[in-house]
Amino acid sequence: MSSAAFKAAAGAAGIGGVTGGGILINNHLSNNRFTIKELISEHKTKVAITDAKCTSLLGEKVSGESDPKYREFLTGCTRDKKVGDLLKGFTLMPAGGDYEAKWKKRFTKYKQAKQGTTFPIKDVVLEDSDSENTEEHLKKLKDGCSNQWSKAVTGNEEQTYLDALKDWCSLEETKNDG
Repeated sequence: MSSAAFKAAAGAAGIGGVTGGGILINNHLSNNRFTIKELISEHKTKVAITDAKCTSLLGEKVSGESDPKYREFLTGCTRDKKVGDLLKGFTLMPAGGDYEAKWKKRFTKYKQAKQGTTFPIKDVVLEDSDSENTEEHLKKLKDGCSNQWSKAVTGNEEQTYLDALKDWCSLEETKNDG
């Protein structure tokens, strides 16, 4: 093979290699893209708003959390995740109405569940002299539950804390209703 023919063949192979490498890199990069739904589902402190506009964006492909499309989605289509969002299948018991007897029963048991100076839910504290028959005292448990349920998620919530909220604050039947 002549020197010129060899150089031409080598050049063509080089271009083909570069082109092939470019295709390979492009395929690799496009495979490393995520949908917004995939990224938001891994987010510890945000939850997607489910209106039509935001739902339609969930399937959009983005390169990662720094992608402008994803940042825009976070701004317009998410809200802070609340502790209640972590309690799937449980509902905060309403403060009034038909639930007064249930709240009173839980209040009595909540006071009994105190260990030393610690209550099952750290930020919901009752005094020894508090009574389930005094609305102001009963309100401490009701409001405490509501505040904890609505608190923004930090990503560091312990399972014992979440279980305590289910046991003392949820509408669903718990061991504290018997």
